[in-house]
Amino acid sequence: MAAVLPDAALIVRAPWDGLLVDGLKTWEVRGKPTKKIGRIAIGRAGSGCLVGTVDIQGCIEITRDDLCHPTNVEKHMIKELQQFQQLDKYKRVFAWKIGNACRFKEPIPYKHNKGAVSWVRLKEVKKTRR
Repeated sequence: MAAVLPDAALIVRAPWDGLLVDGLKTWEVRGKPTKKIGRIAIGRAGSGCLVGTVDIQGCIEITRDDLCHPTNVEKHMIKELQQFQQLDKYKRVFAWKIGNACRFKEPIPYKHNKGAVSWVRLKEVKKTRR
């Protein structure tokens, strides 16, 4: 059966990509807000593969104090001090609210457009999910 893919994929490093598509990570923390709401694919950084899909359900600006609150740590899954320190490069911090996660049975290859860093357009991806 042909995979029905969203128009765009967010590129995410491991292990965060797996946590997102398994529904364990419900906040994706970024230094910029997103206006995109709806279904997106998740691509594993450096692999050329899509690992699943999620819905972006909203975006909120959060403080560093918000990040450290135990309830929110369970949402973004950032638990190591070194990982928190990487967020210092952001002037502002945003939580992209994630839901309806689905991991693909097999990763789906896609063509990573030259220069794409965070987002990749998937309009031309036609692969089969097994």
